[in-house]
Amino acid sequence: VVFTQTPGGKWVLEEQWLRPHVLIVCSGSDQPTKNEIPPSILANAKVVTDITAQCARVGEVRSAVEAGVMTVDDVYAEIGQIISGAKVGREGNERIVCDLTGTGAQDAAIGSHVMDALRGVVPNAGGVIDTSKPRLPAPKLYDYETIKQKVKPSKALTEAVENAFAQLAGGKVDVPMPMHIGIAETTNAGPGDCHIKGGYIESAPTWTVKLACVSFYKNIEKGLPAGSGVFVVCDAANGAPKAILHENRYLTDLRTGAAGAVAVKHLAVRNAKSVAFIGTGVIAEAMARATATVFGFEEAFAFSPSPQKSSAFCKKMSEELGFPHYACATAEDAVRAADVVFTQTPGGKWVLEEQWLRPHVLIVCSGSDQPTKNEIPPSILANAKVVTDITAQCARVGEVRSAVEAGVMTVDDVYAEIGQIISGAKVGREGNERIVCDLTGTGAQDAAIGSHVMDALRGVVPNAGGVIDTSKPRLPAPKLYDYETIKQKVKPSKALTEAVENAFAQLAGGKVDVPMPMHIGIAETTNAGPGDCHIKGGYIESAPTWTVKLACVSFYKNIEKGLPAGSGVFVVCDAANGAPKAILHENRYLTDLRTGAAGAVAVKHLAVRNAKSVAFIGTGVIAEAMARATATVFGFEEAFAFSPSPQKSSAFCKKMSEELGFPHYACATAEDAVRAADVVFTQTP
Repeated sequence: VVFTQTPGGKWVLEEQWLRPHVLIVCSGSDQPTKNEIPPSILANAKVVTDITAQCARVGEVRSAVEAGVMTVDDVYAEIGQIISGAKVGREGNERIVCDLTGTGAQDAAIGSHVMDALRGVVPNAGGVIDTSKPRLPAPKLYDYETIKQKVKPSKALTEAVENAFAQLAGGKVDVPMPMHIGIAETTNAGPGDCHIKGGYIESAPTWTVKLACVSFYKNIEKGLPAGSGVFVVCDAANGAPKAILHENRYLTDLRTGAAGAVAVKHLAVRNAKSVAFIGTGVIAEAMARATATVFGFEEAFAFSPSPQKSSAFCKKMSEELGFPHYACATAEDAVRAADVVFTQTPGGKWVLEEQWLRPHVLIVCSGSDQPTKNEIPPSILANAKVVTDITAQCARVGEVRSAVEAGVMTVDDVYAEIGQIISGAKVGREGNERIVCDLTGTGAQDAAIGSHVMDALRGVVPNAGGVIDTSKPRLPAPKLYDYETIKQKVKPSKALTEAVENAFAQLAGGKVDVPMPMHIGIAETTNAGPGDCHIKGGYIESAPTWTVKLACVSFYKNIEKGLPAGSGVFVVCDAANGAPKAILHENRYLTDLRTGAAGAVAVKHLAVRNAKSVAFIGTGVIAEAMARATATVFGFEEAFAFSPSPQKSSAFCKKMSEELGFPHYACATAEDAVRAADVVFTQTP
């Protein structure tokens, strides 16, 4: 066996060094720029992956496909298919390559495993801190009451979102496509959804990843809200998670309202006086308040299928904003005289008809954020100037998607993104044309409000006796578990390895919702980066929790300051009610454990019978994790290790020999390490 766990910057093996029956477990390639082993090795081996679609995008499979020596169809199996018996694993003395890029299934499994291990444990309860090792600051958990008290709708907040759109249009924001995790309905879980968005605005002091946990409608039967959520705000200078904002959708609503306000500012007809709201929930309130910071309406009309809700909304907004809001009996009555129409409904059916609308109306749609939703007839978009927050996303989940699918427009018919109009690259309103602004919510807004909130919270002590509004139902607040507690309570074990093994089997059986990962790049500027944030996550059907993980890595400037180049957090959420349950400040410790467990599973199912020797190419923390995890399920008799640093090789071998009870030999070359190995682990950069 040969484990490769290097940075992936160059090949660490040559084919002629290897034994015919060797198992090579590669875990160093997790980005499209990385490649640990020559593509020819994969071309001449049985190739197994953790998740083929991901390996074809960032793993060793990608490199081999790009080199033209194999296709994705040449992948023999995913490891879960072998575990479950759907495919045979090793059949004899064939050479096998197992490409591990790390899956959200593993993160989901270890999240549930850790919650079991932490049951009854008090966070930050005087654990022993290892002061011999450098440490990045721990994040602070800010409670909902503190956030709501200190952050209000304002012109500054609206302008922060406005600037984010402009920067996005100028190519200065890294905003990946969102992730979605569906929580399937079982006896003790779901149904519900978790939407993950995030982004980084170049030169900003922070970047943000947001989890919006929504549509847990069973909560309503228990008198609880159907949605909740957290923002994870990270320091762009060193990559450390800086703050966990338990915002319960409050900040999400603020930033959605700010986007609507920006649309009105730049796209409403000159001297617009009347506005209509179709849907009168918290988003409508956010739209009304935010728009009032930058634009002055004289009257408003509102419709909800519930007359009581319409009336309550109109009474509340009239008092707050100082101009009359009228509750209407029908949606048609609400929009007939409106210069601007906001739609913010669940998106289950059309809420407008084209003939009801004024010719110059601006329609701001914010209800469609999934491919199943659609608020307005596609014909309205076909006959209007269409502006989006981010076109690629609107074409996937917004009103644009519905119009394109209906065949009445193409993506090329979109006139502009709102940021292009803000920046002056495109003209906004030119006269009395009808405009539709499709808002699906972008990570750029989340990044902007994350930085804005951190400014507002400067000097504020979290949980400092804020007044709790007990009149409103509330889901439990998450607990923040510190690194020392996690490391003390969670160790490599057979149970942990088997949890990951089961996750792979469930993944192969279609019982795990694992979206493709997100990546946010932190561009190097005077006060930030370079670095990367990898976001993965998943839900194993019927499990009590799901997990989203942020791995903040490659902040190599930290090393000059004596600090680690990586850190991270797991956000573990309750599958029954959608509430974020725990923030695990794991600093890559749990990530390393789950990576090691995946390697151990590969050895258990793919190593040649009676394998006795293992090699490690790369001798860092991943190599240690591979060695410890494998020892929980497989017994080697000898190990060989190579690192470009002889001191690191020797230290690794001394440490592992003492821990695991069999000899580990430091080798002068990678060739020396792998010549006699039955299994090779590669885990390099």
